[in-house]
Amino acid sequence: MKKALLIIIFLVGLIFNVEAQVNSAARPTREKEKIEEGEMKTYIMVFLKAGPNRKQSKEEAEKIQQEHLDHLTSMYQEGMLLMAGPFQDENSIKGILILSLDRIEEAKARVEQDPAIKAGRLIAEYHLWYTKSGTVTLP
Repeated sequence: MKKALLIIIFLVGLIFNVEAQVNSAARPTREKEKIEEGEMKTYIMVFLKAGPNRKQSKEEAEKIQQEHLDHLTSMYQEGMLLMAGPFQDENSIKGILILSLDRIEEAKARVEQDPAIKAGRLIAEYHLWYTKSGTVTLP
């Protein structure tokens, strides 16, 4: 668990470094070439944040949580979800997903079907993230 948490902390640090470049303007031509040549790999990083509707009964919240986990399991089985997990500290960001996709629209189409998002317990914040190919390795 500690290893996974360290990986998440490392990745979160990287996203803030890359986010400014990705969101502020079109990627520089050389970066696009690196992605097209396979030197860089694009992912979607999703921050799951506390949603506006978190006042369900304990039983209903547990049911939604199980459906949420089932949804994530199906995304993993499809090969779309590489990593997922909750944050242990108490803040508005409840968890993170790393998706093996390169278009935010694709990610939204699948993530927004999550029962926890539909119920309003969570909202999703999407970020296009890229890194050197081969640097993201999972057990």
